[in-house]
Amino acid sequence: MKLIFLLSLVLFTITVGSATNEDDGDAFKQAAGYTACPDSVDDSKPLPECVSNICNRDGKSRCPGAEDLNPKKSNSTACGYGMRKIEGGKWVGTEISGRNSKMATGLAFLRLTRYMNRKKLDFKVPTITKHHFDKDGNRIASMHFYLGDQEATDPTNDAVTIEEWGEEVVYYRAFSGEVLKMSVDDWKKEFKTLKDALESSGEAENVESGLGIAAAFTSRKDPKKRLEVMVLQKKTD
Repeated sequence: MKLIFLLSLVLFTITVGSATNEDDGDAFKQAAGYTACPDSVDDSKPLPECVSNICNRDGKSRCPGAEDLNPKKSNSTACGYGMRKIEGGKWVGTEISGRNSKMATGLAFLRLTRYMNRKKLDFKVPTITKHHFDKDGNRIASMHFYLGDQEATDPTNDAVTIEEWGEEVVYYRAFSGEVLKMSVDDWKKEFKTLKDALESSGEAENVESGLGIAAAFTSRKDPKKRLEVMVLQKKTD
């Protein structure tokens, strides 16, 4: 089934950098977390903030536990994407529903923010949005905030749920853009670039089909930005 991704995030943007020479390539890898393909970055835009800087800011753990994995195949060098194993953990989530995707996303964000504020919980990262299509072609979307080890009581709003996620391996790509200025085609282009990189490296057959994920690590107020598009690796028996 051909993947179609419709992403409409309200509050987050990312910047990504160039890899025009060896020094630039090393800088990009350090910031983005993977080796850039020559044609997969926009050399007019700066680098994203390094995940480790975001997750350990102010000496506090702000992200799910994760381990970077080596995406290299035995006889080729992968580029254009990274791999990460993400530990299981607790998340609070809500459905994104409504004909107006942008408005529905904004309402979902407000529901989760209201829950966090009422429970006096710390905001962690990333904010996750999931998008997939059911067998009838209907888009199903949801937004999720990471809770970590915080004590989270049951929500009073039936539209908000507490979930326990298991360990996952993801393929990810960092990309740039002012999110409020980006079109649906811009988002789809980034997923296609990730898909092309996975196909070139022979990893596409290991991707769980039907699901697109966006992970926002920074807000509009942060001087440096980071947002990733992700797909899941298939689970093996």
